[in-house]
Amino acid sequence: TQRSKEVTKTSTWGGRILFFVHFCKFQSLAKDIKEMTKEMDKNKNLFSQIFPENGDNRDVIEATLDCLLGRLTLLESVVNQRYHQTKERLQQILHFQSDLKLLFASLADKKYIVLQKLAEAVERPETEQIQGILQTEDDLKELDTGISELKKCGDKLQIDQASMQELSKLQDMYDELMMIIGSRRSGLNQNLALKGQYEQALQDLADLIETGQEKMAGDQKTIVSSKEEVEMLLDKHKEYFQGLESHMILTETLFTKISSFALMRETQSHTELMAQASAVLKQAHKRGVELEYILEVREICCFEHWKSAP
Repeated sequence: TQRSKEVTKTSTWGGRILFFVHFCKFQSLAKDIKEMTKEMDKNKNLFSQIFPENGDNRDVIEATLDCLLGRLTLLESVVNQRYHQTKERLQQILHFQSDLKLLFASLADKKYIVLQKLAEAVERPETEQIQGILQTEDDLKELDTGISELKKCGDKLQIDQASMQELSKLQDMYDELMMIIGSRRSGLNQNLALKGQYEQALQDLADLIETGQEKMAGDQKTIVSSKEEVEMLLDKHKEYFQGLESHMILTETLFTKISSFALMRETQSHTELMAQASAVLKQAHKRGVELEYILEVREICCFEHWKSAP
């Protein structure tokens, strides 16, 4: 919800401010201890001069002052070390946040470009679209590597939960984009497979039409001398052109499956070939009627001949 997002942002900002305050305190403390150590070292002799040289407590005082100076020096070293560690961690966190913002911006730009390219490529051949998608997936690998490296960095730094949630959101955005691309690639591969089946069926239909035309031209020149020859010719004629009709139905069925992504020239070629096939079938039907008539005449002649036989 919007409220939870605001709370998360506030807590994240508050955490960063608190960390920065601690860093500033370390910086100030280190500076104070350093100045105190300098002053202590500078004024150590003044403390000694206050007491007589032969005084009973002079050695004790000098030892105490040396011990105090040593402790201050040690404390300065520890605080300085902690200060530099905190400074380094702060720089790493700021670098992490900067990289996270850059990756968000880069992903947003790439997503816009990818979606625009996918939309513009719809009218192009499937093979060209698939090549473009494969190139896009390859280009996005760099972004995927950046996200993975940032995750490792976040785990190593034990970064705050809110920042890790932002990184998780970035990963989700990347996965969503890859899913869109993968879905388009899968769809194109299916379309390509269907188109391959259709193109093969179309080529087979063209071959059948050509053979059918040659067959009818040859049948016209064929001279039959018996009823059996006419029957055989008619059976072959029906068998061939029924096969042609069945293949027309198959080709049309496959075309309906690819018509939504077929190019204009492909649609035009399909229409022309189907019209040509229909014309051949029409001629074949006419030829079939002629053969049936010839067969019928032959049967009548045979019957009359049988009837008139002594």
